[in-house]
Amino acid sequence: MNQYPLIRGQTDLKARNPALAEEWDGIRNKGLTPEDVQPGSVKKVWWRCRKGHSWMSAVYSRTAGAGCPYCAGNRLIPGVNDLATAAPLLAEEWDVGKNGSLRPEDVAGGTAKRVWWRCAEGHSWQAAVSSRAAGKGCPYCAGRKVMPGFNDLATADPELTAQWDHERNGGLRPEDVTGMSQRSVWWTGRCGHSWKAKISNRRNGCGCPYCCGKKILEGFNDAQSRCPELMDEWDFEKNTFLPSEITAGSQKDIWWRCRKGHSWKAKLPGRRRGNGCPYCGNRKVLPGENDLASVHPELAGEWDYGKNQGSTPETVMYQTRKKVWWRCRKGHSWKAEVYERATGSGCPVCTRLLDRHPVIPGESDLATYSPRLAREWDCQRNMGLTPEQVRPFSTRKVWWVCEKGHHWQCTVQVRQKGTGCPFCDGRIHRQSRLI
Repeated sequence: MNQYPLIRGQTDLKARNPALAEEWDGIRNKGLTPEDVQPGSVKKVWWRCRKGHSWMSAVYSRTAGAGCPYCAGNRLIPGVNDLATAAPLLAEEWDVGKNGSLRPEDVAGGTAKRVWWRCAEGHSWQAAVSSRAAGKGCPYCAGRKVMPGFNDLATADPELTAQWDHERNGGLRPEDVTGMSQRSVWWTGRCGHSWKAKISNRRNGCGCPYCCGKKILEGFNDAQSRCPELMDEWDFEKNTFLPSEITAGSQKDIWWRCRKGHSWKAKLPGRRRGNGCPYCGNRKVLPGENDLASVHPELAGEWDYGKNQGSTPETVMYQTRKKVWWRCRKGHSWKAEVYERATGSGCPVCTRLLDRHPVIPGESDLATYSPRLAREWDCQRNMGLTPEQVRPFSTRKVWWVCEKGHHWQCTVQVRQKGTGCPFCDGRIHRQSRLI
């Protein structure tokens, strides 16, 4: 095992591994020194550990990491490392009947020798002393070995045993496995579905994977079977899988296409809760359709491009509550919600100026200043009063009518702040309160 010739001071044990050389038993080795052997030598020599234990071992074995067999509990020192001395509680589980004349005092606490044990429950089994010292207990109490009538599945959980699929499990019976076995077996639930699962998982509450949506069963829990009302909007071109290949509760991102041709991604649970096209529902901006520039081009002319830092009327929805900067024809700059502007709010500076002067039809009246609000003027209920006769920010309470025919009273000033129909906005819920 030595690849190089012995050169004292270079390749000998003392030069290569001085810490190991300190455990060299100079007395028993009778003149042989660490300078006389190499670290990989197969020669067996004597060693002495710090506790004074002396033993013989090959040099290469020590170099590889082998230590004192007495300290490790592999060799017996009566009264020091025997099982009775080192682990008296463990010695109490010694099976005197099956071990014959062998006693706990006769074996080291770390030996790999297999002996018989008996736990407090009376279970008898064979195991290495070292494994017991490492903490392993009774395999029957721990559920690692089956004992019919004690820890088998049939005894431990008769209710679960009723779901055992005898046909698909062949000759394997519930009495042949422990109640917490890691073995995968076949089950048949009350639902009639058959599946394979670990016994331990079933004991921990895992049921039918098809009923809980963890596995796909086409015709039962797949998206196509459970959500037929959504299949018209499934985008078969963009999706790389079919609706029959995922469960109805899948968290995958799916492509959809509405009747208007809008394409978007959404998870199935959200669609099942009623979430539709984000563009049709004005939750996402679609340039050319629901952006401010397309819906209210007249407001785009008052967009303050300098202060909005890259944001344009084409990148925001006309109903957004986002506050942006505006600049009127007279150069006044102010910040307001897009929604407020879309519902009639104007320049606050111009408003104060207009409100100080009498109404001038065609110049400072509501119809001229806010034509969109004027379109919701309830001519019939205002009894002859017209938008041309009131100031744009009048505190006068008048009647309004929305495009859906809802009637309500509100001051012109409040309408200019962006408020709309209270029925359409959901601020008034009872239909009986409609006037």
